[in-house]
Amino acid sequence: MPDDPIASASANHQFEVDTPATPCPCCRDPFYGIRVMEMFCDAKYASFAVGPDPACGPAALKRAATAPGDPQVAGRQFPRRDSARQDPGCTRRATGARRCFQGVYGLSGANLVGLYSRKYVGGAADPMGTSDLRGLIQSAGAAMSAGRWQEAERLWQQVRQIDPDNVQALFSLGVHAFQRGDREGALELLHAAHQRAPKDPMIPLSIARVHRDAGRGKEQWNAIIATLSIDPYFLPGLLEKGEFLESEGQPRVAATVFRNALKVAPEEPHWPPALRRRLEHAREAVRRDSEELVDFLRHEVAAERSGVEAAQDGRWDEAISILAGKTRPFPSICNQLHVPRLPAVTFYDEALFPWLQDLESRTGVIKAELQDMLARRGEEFVPYIQYGPDDPVNQWDKLNHSRNWSGFHLYAHGRPVEEHLAECPRTAEALALVDAVDIPGLCPNAMFSALAPGAHIPPHTGETNARLVAHLPLVVPEDCRFRVGYDWKPWREGKCWVFDDTIEHEARNDSGQTRVILMFDVWNPLLSLAEREMASALAGAMSKWRSAG
Repeated sequence: MPDDPIASASANHQFEVDTPATPCPCCRDPFYGIRVMEMFCDAKYASFAVGPDPACGPAALKRAATAPGDPQVAGRQFPRRDSARQDPGCTRRATGARRCFQGVYGLSGANLVGLYSRKYVGGAADPMGTSDLRGLIQSAGAAMSAGRWQEAERLWQQVRQIDPDNVQALFSLGVHAFQRGDREGALELLHAAHQRAPKDPMIPLSIARVHRDAGRGKEQWNAIIATLSIDPYFLPGLLEKGEFLESEGQPRVAATVFRNALKVAPEEPHWPPALRRRLEHAREAVRRDSEELVDFLRHEVAAERSGVEAAQDGRWDEAISILAGKTRPFPSICNQLHVPRLPAVTFYDEALFPWLQDLESRTGVIKAELQDMLARRGEEFVPYIQYGPDDPVNQWDKLNHSRNWSGFHLYAHGRPVEEHLAECPRTAEALALVDAVDIPGLCPNAMFSALAPGAHIPPHTGETNARLVAHLPLVVPEDCRFRVGYDWKPWREGKCWVFDDTIEHEARNDSGQTRVILMFDVWNPLLSLAEREMASALAGAMSKWRSAG
């Protein structure tokens, strides 16, 4: 029971994992999705085979045994967190082909029991060597698929008469008994199946399900622990454990287990239908626990927090949020040149930029120049995102070649746009004040950046933390916001800020008017002059290497 200190320690154990490995159910455990469907659909019982699928069946099983990297097989994935145990060919596909046991795999009964026997009990696929057994298994599977439960049960009984230790028959008959309300008969059959297939986590979890139905909490808990002792990353087992702890009045411990379950689960679009309701419940339990924990932590450290300088207050807000599991840390992620050991600061202290107040004082003349230029050459605002047809667009699909985010470039990739600078002489003078970064092929960049009404720039990171990015807001309607890492800020006309764009950031214009800012690059003030030269030299050397083919 969960009041046992060992059990409680287990319940509080957090998975220290980031990236899931993804073994393939077809070659790892063909019963996996089938068993999940049986035990966790709204009905107590579901079929073993719901329609044929060319990626499974005899040919797929043969491919799984001989070529585990076959994409048809490896595409069927269930995320796990233990890369040391993953099958070599079953890796996470970033192409959107993840089909985490969607529905039930269309394996025939004969193929299932054959592979199952070899995998779990070391026996022959057909211990009697008779075609009768194969035919009975196939017929039982077909009857189950069609929902003819009584016929399926009769056929499984015939299978067991031929092969008394047939694991699939024992398991199936146990589920039939449970469906009929015969809990003791179900337990006897399921325990027999577990004895013959001790490494299958779904069998003890099914036993837990029967005990839960009977209201036997201690036996249910023991069966859950037995399940997770076989596979600590078994998603249905984690959900069952969290739900049990909730029912025992331990919502905080349950939330920890649910967090682990959500780490193991596929991304939400790939949640299996049979588990979606339970995963939604787990997510809500975690959200509720995080909100309550944030309030508790803030209250507990209120006295100490009063002594923290106002400038550092946001740091401890974020620390509380991360500790409570409400948000995650936001590191510096550079797409090109990463300078190690620089702090990941979202918005930099204004005192580090002696030119900033002078620039802000010129907001009026820069805005007037912008408005005049818009009236004469507004069509020269071009889409900021312009990927080619053969480029992966990732999160930029909605903004690619879209004027929802457009720019009038004054500097681009380290080179001045002379014609545009000539059109905006007062702005050019203002930009000459700043500590402009010079990295060959990359910086400086400067432009009037326009964000259309209702537009959203999705979360992304920049090229190098050797440079920072500044915004001088010029035309700012209400309901326009900007996020860097944990910190959200509204733009205010004439109020400049400088931020590290290698920390995840995004922008929203939820108003009915266009927002325009002057956006430009500056050196990271934490770099010495010698380090600036080093950054420029490194970037130049990298460009030289690439251009050589």
